[in-house]
Amino acid sequence: ASKMALNNPKTGNFVSLVRLFMDQVKEIESNAGKQEDIEFTWRALNSAFLVRSFVKYFVENVTENEMVVEFNGLPLEEDELKSNLFTDFITCLIRSLSEIPVTPYTYGIHMEIANTLLILLSRQLWEPVSGSVGPTWQRLLTQTNRIASGLIRTLLLNFIHREQIPPPDFRKISGGFLSSIGSAASSLLSMITWSKKAPPKGKEFPLAEQSLLLFLVLTNQHAAQNNPYRSALKHFADLRGQVQGQEADVSFVIQLDQLYFGLCSNMGQDQAVLLLYMLLHENSGMSAFIFSRSDIENLVLPVLKLLYTAEERNSHLVYMALIILLMFSQDDSFNKSIHEIVLKPVTWYTERSLSRITLGDLLVLVLIRTIQYNIATVRDKYLHTNCLAALANMSSSFQQLHQYVAQRVVSLFGLLAKKHTKMNDAMRKVTKGDVPDVPEEYTNDLPIVDEVMRMVLEIINSCLTHSLHLNPN
Repeated sequence: ASKMALNNPKTGNFVSLVRLFMDQVKEIESNAGKQEDIEFTWRALNSAFLVRSFVKYFVENVTENEMVVEFNGLPLEEDELKSNLFTDFITCLIRSLSEIPVTPYTYGIHMEIANTLLILLSRQLWEPVSGSVGPTWQRLLTQTNRIASGLIRTLLLNFIHREQIPPPDFRKISGGFLSSIGSAASSLLSMITWSKKAPPKGKEFPLAEQSLLLFLVLTNQHAAQNNPYRSALKHFADLRGQVQGQEADVSFVIQLDQLYFGLCSNMGQDQAVLLLYMLLHENSGMSAFIFSRSDIENLVLPVLKLLYTAEERNSHLVYMALIILLMFSQDDSFNKSIHEIVLKPVTWYTERSLSRITLGDLLVLVLIRTIQYNIATVRDKYLHTNCLAALANMSSSFQQLHQYVAQRVVSLFGLLAKKHTKMNDAMRKVTKGDVPDVPEEYTNDLPIVDEVMRMVLEIINSCLTHSLHLNPN
């Protein structure tokens, strides 16, 4: 790659390679739905791999403007507003992802294109000023709403469909055509896309994972500007619930039930949790659809499991899961329905074996456990404040709380009261001069314990005031 970069201004080999790749994927697009030319598709995959490798070298070793020169042969400032190879290349990547169908033979091309876009967008990691709009983002942000919406829709569909990576022996279906290409090409293709071994568990759907990553990068960067990808996220609608006359306000349509099932089955991943947050926050149609589901436990239980195993998780993932629960708790219908959903035995909850527990009971138990864990170890004010806020939102709708759950709510206050008394006694001894000093953690934790006690009392009071007759325990 370094020799290519050194010689490219004289030879133009990289430019020729890029043009070859663009011509190849354009040919594949035009033949979509027809009999696949498998040998031609594999040659296009070779080109995609080489282009991605050289782009990665440029991103890591030269500035973005210098990289554009490698594409165009002209400095960026002289050619910024004109149609040029770099602009055409970005458009080609977007169009190819959107229009080439995913088949066992095009799977690798989709992977290479998605990875190339992610590599181009990672350039900001090497920039001294974060958030700057470089040439890549300039091209992406100036795409039409139709093109941006088409890309976002394709990335979501890739996440939903979760096409599995083709098996190691799928090439045999083609009748041994690789023998005509040569062993070198065969080895190259195996190296870049498919191993001779089956993929490790949890890595069977790389295209879905990379598509979701690209989706999140496109929709979260430069959100304050006119980002057409974020706009597409905000305005997509349900394919089955599309109302005539709303077409002008809708970026694209998709089956929301399929997206919902995709979220439920992948909620253990960081990217899926962030996707759920964005859908709840940005797309009112998807948010309303989620709250209308009668099987919402399929989405809430994985989020609760993330909180329950917080000590094993990334702190950012725990915070995001907590924010999602807080958003759920702001919906009155959700707060009522969770006490009507009786769960099967929850194997991952090991504090105590509970029978006929509702989703609302489990939600309260996990939030209380998170508060106790936070006070004992992390001592993060933000964490317990949001836990208590979610409990406060739900408290007026508590119904038929399990005896063990009611006991945990009251015992939480008792635990806090003992801790508060112990800290106050230690502080009074210092004031009287009985002891020289108290541990620094007492000084820091006392205001936190005060606040938590006050909010727990408010939660208990709200429950007694609004639904005492529904909570005999």
